[in-house]
Amino acid sequence: MMFKNITLFIYVFLAMVCLNCADEEVNDSEQYERNPSVNLTKVKIHNIEARVRIPVEGELDAWLQEELTVQKTCKLISLLVEESNGVEKGDLIASALIQYPEYSYQPVNLRAPFNSIVSRIYYNVGDTIQAHKPIVELKNFEQMHMTAEKKDAQMQYIEEDQNVTLFFGSDTINGFVKQTDRRKNRVVLSSNNSALKYHRDLQVKGHIHIGYVRGSFIRAHHFKSPSSSIILETDNRISFTATFVGFADTLAFIHPPIPDQNYLWLLQKKLDL
Repeated sequence: MMFKNITLFIYVFLAMVCLNCADEEVNDSEQYERNPSVNLTKVKIHNIEARVRIPVEGELDAWLQEELTVQKTCKLISLLVEESNGVEKGDLIASALIQYPEYSYQPVNLRAPFNSIVSRIYYNVGDTIQAHKPIVELKNFEQMHMTAEKKDAQMQYIEEDQNVTLFFGSDTINGFVKQTDRRKNRVVLSSNNSALKYHRDLQVKGHIHIGYVRGSFIRAHHFKSPSSSIILETDNRISFTATFVGFADTLAFIHPPIPDQNYLWLLQKKLDL
């Protein structure tokens, strides 16, 4: 009789342990909120369609530029321009006499190959210049270009002719995506400078407008910067890296999409990629 009681007690004890374990497994995701030693942030997932813009930053420079050189060692005998001067195609810029390997009294004339601004002068009259060294740099700012490197997750949404908005100080510069290079993850942005008439390279920030996209969005403040990524985890402890793609107001469009989740847990904010 005592043996049966002991056996029954053991069965009841094991059953209670199993029920407790099952209860802990079911409520495992809630431990994040109850256990103060686990520092995780609950992240709301918005699976919606929204207008997305991809941030860009870099140097907007002249679409045409060229350095005038002489193929042999020479002496600069005349210089008809100063820095920031505007010149037209065919204008005489400078003249030089060949000194090596043979001396020549016939001057070599350097002319502007296109309408441009004299952006830099490297030598003064009377200087001896080694072969192939640049004497004058010319830039045409009628159109301005910028090359930007983007992530794989962003390149799949960037197409040629998409609108671009850039900012330089208080000025807004409108442009478009001129070219995409998916092998090197590069895009070339172009802008017409005829209205603003900048005559120098500009450090700008702005956005590529990729239009409406359906996907997964979270609050943008979860990312340290637009070039960073974060590690997220589902309730069943599946973790993955989420990459920032673009902004939609205060939300961040992320990759990969998570269409079957409403909430995730933020494990780690990774350094900039």
